[in-house]
Amino acid sequence: MRKPMKRHPAFLSLSREHHDGLVIAQVLKSDVPAYKGMPERPVDRLEYFKAKFQTALKPHFDLEERNLFPLLRGKDPAIDSLIEQLLLEHRQLEAATNIYGDDSALETLLDATGRLLARHIRSEERELFQWAQANLNAEELKELAVALSCN
Repeated sequence: MRKPMKRHPAFLSLSREHHDGLVIAQVLKSDVPAYKGMPERPVDRLEYFKAKFQTALKPHFDLEERNLFPLLRGKDPAIDSLIEQLLLEHRQLEAATNIYGDDSALETLLDATGRLLARHIRSEERELFQWAQANLNAEELKELAVALSCN
């Protein structure tokens, strides 16, 4: 088991939102036991995802795209590449709100969406945030904290 990573205060609110995103991802995956009080049928899980996308994921993505990514761009080619991948995943997750099909097809699509969301969150936490914490100076981290607190 991985040891929990200590987060710089600038990233705490995003990390808390990531925890909520991981719950959404788990609800979508097909090999995870049903969570008490969460939808179980594929069509209900899709509606849950659509609602959570609008109320939680989209505002989170917008904050990252408006306030986080611009402050990190141009500092390291590998991070720039990671940001491009993360942006692509934001668009893929948004497109997933339009999926449809019969229960078996929908189950497969929901599972893929849940896995993409979990992978996406882990990339941000384990790669992007870790890099930023290790490479930004105190003033840059302070600027980032201010930018992320201003929705």
